[in-house]
Amino acid sequence: MRAADHPLTLAVRVDSRSPCGPGAKDLFACRHASNRKPLNRSDHREDLCESTSILTSDHPRRPPIRQHRNGGGRRMSESLRRDAADQQPERYAEFHLQLLGSFLLRRADTRIALPTGPQRLLAFLAIQGPVPSLVIMGTLWPHVGERHARGSLRTAMWRLHRDAPHLVERTDDMLALRSEVRVDIHAATDSAQLILQDRGQVSANRAFLYARGDLLPGWYDDWVIFERERFRQLRLHALDALARQFNAQGSYIDALEAAIESVRIEPLRESANRMIIAIHLTEGNVVEAVRHYRFFRDLLRAELGIEPSPHLTEVMSDAKLLALANQQ
Repeated sequence: MRAADHPLTLAVRVDSRSPCGPGAKDLFACRHASNRKPLNRSDHREDLCESTSILTSDHPRRPPIRQHRNGGGRRMSESLRRDAADQQPERYAEFHLQLLGSFLLRRADTRIALPTGPQRLLAFLAIQGPVPSLVIMGTLWPHVGERHARGSLRTAMWRLHRDAPHLVERTDDMLALRSEVRVDIHAATDSAQLILQDRGQVSANRAFLYARGDLLPGWYDDWVIFERERFRQLRLHALDALARQFNAQGSYIDALEAAIESVRIEPLRESANRMIIAIHLTEGNVVEAVRHYRFFRDLLRAELGIEPSPHLTEVMSDAKLLALANQQ
């Protein structure tokens, strides 16, 4: 809009074509000049506000925002801090990491799907504990250069933080799984070591040793194969010890359960098969003992072409029992 067309200008302008004639405009200006008072700044400010209110009459002015003097800002910040503190336990809610049988990450009852890179990183940290970044890069990405391996680690960390934030913590150049994360292989290892160290007490956590599967089956990294065999041997020895403990206490069904689980993991393990035969004989189940002896003897002949060891033969010490077992 041009200044000449503004409503305020139109209100005071006199058209030269009016009946007053061409000189009316100059006459109006002279009369206005003779009646004008000295300029006062306050009056000018009031006139300006009045003019502005006229132009913006359809949009009333908002009331001014007043600053509260009662500490409202401080109370608001304290409230925000309390809310953040209340949300802290939810932020670090318990994670459950399963490595036995298959890889599975859960938060409460929610399953979290992860790409292969973050899975391998989490599994490595869960098994090895706090590890320097260079060791992680050299173990998980051994066939590429350091620059490429560092980029792969950075990508895995970014994806892990996106899908499962606050799961891995960094201290200087060390990466570690948070202590709040529950890992099944940790519980199974602790249970096995407790059984082997305390021969006179049966562990209440023996369920971790049953039907859990191998460590990360289908993973063929060198570090996984080594850890899988290490845990397998620890588990087998713990199950054998558990079977002996239950058998000595007269808990034959529990003893058989532990021995059969050991045979399930390794069918050719003679110590576990010998324990099954001994438990049957202790219970007086001669037929069961003979049946299992024949089963294991035939398995050894078919798989390895060998006969049962003298230790197993001593279990069948009765001549009639041994003759019955060796019948075709």
